[in-house]
Amino acid sequence: MNLIAPAVLLLVVTSLTASLALTLVITPLLALLQRIPPRERMRWVFGLLATPLTFGTLVLTLAVGHCAVLRALGVPDDCEGFGGRGCVFCISGGVAPGAAAWWVVTFALTPLVLRLAALVRGIWSARRAWQRLRAVARPRPDGGWTIPGARAFVVGWPKPTVCIGEELDRALDRDAIAAVTAHEHAHRSHGDVLLRSLARLLAATHLPRVARPLLGALDLALEQACDERATDTVADPLLVADALLRATRLQRADGGELGGCASASLDARIEALCAVPSSTVLPPSLARAGGAFAMVLVVAVLLN
Repeated sequence: MNLIAPAVLLLVVTSLTASLALTLVITPLLALLQRIPPRERMRWVFGLLATPLTFGTLVLTLAVGHCAVLRALGVPDDCEGFGGRGCVFCISGGVAPGAAAWWVVTFALTPLVLRLAALVRGIWSARRAWQRLRAVARPRPDGGWTIPGARAFVVGWPKPTVCIGEELDRALDRDAIAAVTAHEHAHRSHGDVLLRSLARLLAATHLPRVARPLLGALDLALEQACDERATDTVADPLLVADALLRATRLQRADGGELGGCASASLDARIEALCAVPSSTVLPPSLARAGGAFAMVLVVAVLLN
């Protein structure tokens, strides 16, 4: 037990340090990530969300891992007297953390525990909501379910289910419904429900100034990746953009909160769908720098 409080404190301090370092570069870093495809961008953003926990775990393992292994084996962990110093941050058996250390540990872990409790409560609420929806839902030929209202979303865990509002079916034509349905099925096949839940749990290890833009960037990347899947299905990005706009208007008219295919930075998604594909693989500044370097290299070779 003597090892727990100092180890948790070290984990918290290193995690906060990593998150604080990210505050210095988060804005230009996210701007740079906007230039890569959505699925690849999603992996990078998720990695940034996991950075504090990963960095903290690495430092903790290097610092007290040796002592923890010795304790688990029942060997005295007095590093000075046991063949020299065996770990960077030795916690000997004679050190007992005081009440202040335990209070700090409790305070530091509270946000993570609250976020975990919210995650469990959300999963339970989603399961109950789907049980209620099943009473009024109708199966669709594409494997989803038709529900009352004008929303389209994925619900349930561990087996998510695609739900399409019947008002969308009535208001949208066949191609638009195919785009919306393909978008939601992409969320289901990619496991985005679980991914979003894990991301919000990891966000508790970040400072709010970093957590908010990272979660926003992750949601946008996930939605754009599913927009691409819908585009592949209907073979027309403008049709997908039109379906998103019409679905958004229907949801707003319905008075509900925007969700599913109509959520997460709609303006950025519409702009991406309507943009003309660029033939430039590299950013212009990087291409110019590469060209200048190539010219200098050619001149150097000619001079020699």
